Amino acid sequence: AGSSFGDFTGLSRTFLEDIDVDELKPKWETRVVDVDGEAIREACIVHMERLIRARATPAEKETGRVRQWWRKLVASMGYFLKPTTLISTALGLLATFICSSRVLDLRRDLYLDPVIAGFIFPLSFGISASWGRREAGVQLLSKMRATLFSYIWIHDEWLDGPTVDESFDKSRHMRTLINCLHLLSCELVALLPRTLSRKESAAKLVNVYALMRSLTRLNEVLRTAVGHTRGGQAPGMNLLNDNDQEVLYIIASLRDISTYNIPWGLRLLGFVATFAGPILISPYFAYLGCSHEGADAQQVCGFGSGAGYLSSVYYALIIAILFQTMLDMEDLFDGRGFDVIDARRLPSELRILQSIRPINTTLLKPKMSLSKSEYEMSDVGDGLDLSTKYG
Repeated sequence: AGSSFGDFTGLSRTFLEDIDVDELKPKWETRVVDVDGEAIREACIVHMERLIRARATPAEKETGRVRQWWRKLVASMGYFLKPTTLISTALGLLATFICSSRVLDLRRDLYLDPVIAGFIFPLSFGISASWGRREAGVQLLSKMRATLFSYIWIHDEWLDGPTVDESFDKSRHMRTLINCLHLLSCELVALLPRTLSRKESAAKLVNVYALMRSLTRLNEVLRTAVGHTRGGQAPGMNLLNDNDQEVLYIIASLRDISTYNIPWGLRLLGFVATFAGPILISPYFAYLGCSHEGADAQQVCGFGSGAGYLSSVYYALIIAILFQTMLDMEDLFDGRGFDVIDARRLPSELRILQSIRPINTTLLKPKMSLSKSEYEMSDVGDGLDLSTKYG
């Protein structure tokens, strides 16, 4: 946030110095064929600097982040108004008053540490398990995004090969592929929340697997268009088969995460800790609100001081919010709350790919007139398949 415009410019120049721009020419520069590498590099730097200037300044970004942080902080105050929190706090305050006024002869004869540990441990364990599932879900979605992207790159690259018939409609094939991937991601995101009924969930699942079947058929169309009669003739085809298995595995894993339930034993212990915990520990809070003389003599303290009630409220808030957090993280894909997984980015990012076009590599030219063998030995020719361009 504290970086200046000069820092961004320096980073962009350092990044571009590591790129052999004679090998890769940006789309917006392909109309200029007879330019040297240094001119393209400078054009890239100017383009990146223009993008940086168009964005918000570091101060504006920092202001926006602070405003967003305060907005989330205010929204998180809703935890204090949830029924679980209000009931737990009210029970703790009432029990503390009863102990202070001796309406019931409740005394602090329990060992405090085992009681608190017995209440906190199941809640912490449940939250830790839910958080582990959340991290696994985030990683699976990232892997899903990368796998779906690889479909597009593989299809696009292989359809540029010399064995593809010119009559093959590549644009239509790529549009169909991207639409299929986009619909697959949309149906998967709609399948994950638990708010669906069993009938709706079954319908979404059928759509997901139907789209997977369509995707495998598109892979078969690619194999036929490239001219391979067997699926294992090319590494790219094997990679597509691996991608199919990877996507199916991710779908099954995400469904398992979305349908996971907190063990009922932990849920029961959390319920007891939330509503019975403040009552069982209320004698200690009453003791904090009494004078030491009156407490030692086991005399009536009346209302007592505010220290006991504040301690009771603080403890009830901790227990109730932990319990509510554990329940909220049970459904990680419902889109509600601050700790859920935002899976909606997957379809939107796939939709953006429709506006992406590959670099026109046919316009690339070497620095000087070289033979094929000399060009392959030069730095400019590293990584290029010259058999189809100069064969």
